[in-house]
Amino acid sequence: MRVITIPTECPSCTSSLKLVKDILYCLNDHCPAKWDKKVEGFAKHLKIKGLGPSTIQKLQIQDFHDLYSLSRDEISDCLNSEKIGEKLYLAIQESTESGLEELLPAFGIPLVGRSVASKLCAVVEDISGINWDTCRRAGLGPKASQNIIDWINNEFYPNEYDQLPFSYKTKEKKCKD
Repeated sequence: MRVITIPTECPSCTSSLKLVKDILYCLNDHCPAKWDKKVEGFAKHLKIKGLGPSTIQKLQIQDFHDLYSLSRDEISDCLNSEKIGEKLYLAIQESTESGLEELLPAFGIPLVGRSVASKLCAVVEDISGINWDTCRRAGLGPKASQNIIDWINNEFYPNEYDQLPFSYKTKEKKCKD
């Protein structure tokens, strides 16, 4: 019989790993592999074509601010192609038109997908309107509500995501309660 040794360190950053329900998680919030996956998911939700794993590594994006501060020339130089750089630059710029209903799932908030974002955006006009009461009126459960409130307080404002080139407003007409 072969014995399998469970790793104790992340192969990307060497931080400690935690086993939760048979899945290993890196405990380092600044792990490059975790960040790359976060950007990859963000790009997928906002339909930024061309921003896959290898491109993310080539561009060496350290946070969302880096993504939106890249110039057309910087992207082209990193990718060694003016044509591909131009297309990616335009896709990144187009993503800034995304409404709150697209942005909330893109940030990878646990239990906050398109359905939760849609329900929440039916009762708020922008991100500043999200609170316990609006989560309740939107019909969100306690865990999803807690996750989104925690994300706003612990990630959105501390990481200055409000400085990213988004309006954080909903696109559709709201129902009045």
